[in-house]
Amino acid sequence: MRLLLTRPHTDSESIARQLRDQNDACLIDPLMSFEPIDIKLPMLSDYQAILFTSSNGVRAFEMSSSIRDNNVFTVGDKSAEKAKNAGFHHVTSANGDLRKLSDTINDQLNPDNGSLLYICGKHQSGDLKQTLNRHNFIVDKYEIYEMIAASYLSEQTQDSLKKQEIDYIPFYSVRSAHIFIELIKKAELQYTLSTISALCLSPAIEKVIETLKWKNIMTSETPDQYTLFKLIDIEL
Repeated sequence: MRLLLTRPHTDSESIARQLRDQNDACLIDPLMSFEPIDIKLPMLSDYQAILFTSSNGVRAFEMSSSIRDNNVFTVGDKSAEKAKNAGFHHVTSANGDLRKLSDTINDQLNPDNGSLLYICGKHQSGDLKQTLNRHNFIVDKYEIYEMIAASYLSEQTQDSLKKQEIDYIPFYSVRSAHIFIELIKKAELQYTLSTISALCLSPAIEKVIETLKWKNIMTSETPDQYTLFKLIDIEL
């Protein structure tokens, strides 16, 4: 199998190592790059928990603070693992999406015990703060990083598309899907996708991707990387 990986470089490299160990060929061309935002965080002792909806949020937090005493809630296992590696000892993963994260927080925490600190990027899908506010939680949201969209597809990617050297492209977010569509049209290479299958982490991503003509569009039943790659019989 030949895959084009479009996640930020660190994430794509981790996936590529696992795929290459299984003799799958990988080309990396990130659609977005990580950029921290210089911002002063509040007193962390004022919060009963810190919320992360991505591993990049944990990464940005590591660069902003050395405190690791708070309870942490993450949207999924990858961000939970990142938080543990960063030094947090009390980490709870919602194993899913924003709705599951909100439900987990509502089940395990009491609004009367203090506010929540939500660490996120400038672009988010869904509104965790608004959802938790409806459950009477006070949530302070701090946007401490930004994912900068790529301006073009690399020459290597364009060449591989023209030569039909790519079989699959996984998509992890609605925003990355929109960026890909913009860049593939900019390169005038829409016609090359008819031999490629798109792997979508959610139905919302599929809705964006289906505006282009693909060989096939496959959507994960649950929003996690393991299930996404099981669509093509790959275990990560």
